[in-house]
Amino acid sequence: MRTTELRARLYEMLNAPQSDRRRWSFKVIPQATEPICLAILALRHDRTTELEVAVRSVVTSQNRDGSWPAFIGDESEGS
Repeated sequence: MRTTELRARLYEMLNAPQSDRRRWSFKVIPQATEPICLAILALRHDRTTELEVAVRSVVTSQNRDGSWPAFIGDESEGS
C-alpha cells in the first residue's frame, strides 16, 4: 500500500461520524486512545482541523494523575 493510500485511510477514520463534535471517533474501537495517538503520530506534519480535534480530544482526556484512559471518557481517576 502506498503512503498516499495510507494517509487517505487515516483521514477516513478522522472523518468518521462523531457522536460529540468535540471528540474524535475511531471506526473500529470508538474513541480508543491508542489508535487515535498512532494516527496523530502518522499525520503529525499535516495541519488540518481533523488533527486539531483529535489532539484536543486526547489532551482533554488525560487523567488528573497524568495517566491516559484506554478509551476517551473512561475512568477519570486512572489506575
